[in-house]
Amino acid sequence: MKHTLSHFIFILSLVVSISAYQQSGLDLSFIDEINREHAVDMFTPDDNVRQALLDLIEAEPKHIRVAMYFLIDPQIIKALKEASLRDVKVDIVIDPSCPVRGIEKLGDDVRVNIYDISSGIMHHKFILFSGLKVLGEGSYNFTFSAQNKNRENFSFYLGTKEHGFCQKKYRNFSKRFKQLLGHSVSYEPDRMINQESAIA
Repeated sequence: MKHTLSHFIFILSLVVSISAYQQSGLDLSFIDEINREHAVDMFTPDDNVRQALLDLIEAEPKHIRVAMYFLIDPQIIKALKEASLRDVKVDIVIDPSCPVRGIEKLGDDVRVNIYDISSGIMHHKFILFSGLKVLGEGSYNFTFSAQNKNRENFSFYLGTKEHGFCQKKYRNFSKRFKQLLGHSVSYEPDRMINQESAIA
């Protein structure tokens, strides 16, 4: 009887978990692919980089770090905002020339920190998911055009100790993000560092 009850409780909890994922719209197939392949290369407009990012943002339980030249895709901004509302910390370093549209929706949340690079052009394009131990990096800006019009690439790496190359990349980009924070100031919309930034 005791065994039957525990089995029933397990099945019930499994059904509830699956139902919750279905209701949230979270597609775990891409996350499963990363766990299986350890590294996944994607190319727009053929591959849906945006959806992969949305799935990872929704699944991340702890901390998201973004280094991005332009961050104006409304779907990604919305997903980052929702992540912050479930107590996921979000740190973003962007270029001062990044348009204000969309970013202002993130800046009023205590769990979201937005920074400008203090010198030069911030042309990095990568994202780190601390809980999932996933790095995403490539030419893809977080914009509508990057997904729908441009020819861009973005690769995802599972940075766990079982996968040496991927782990090294994850650690290197984590160190680089920390260095970027050391060369950043609080975000000021449309602040242009110098003439070089204005023509980039």
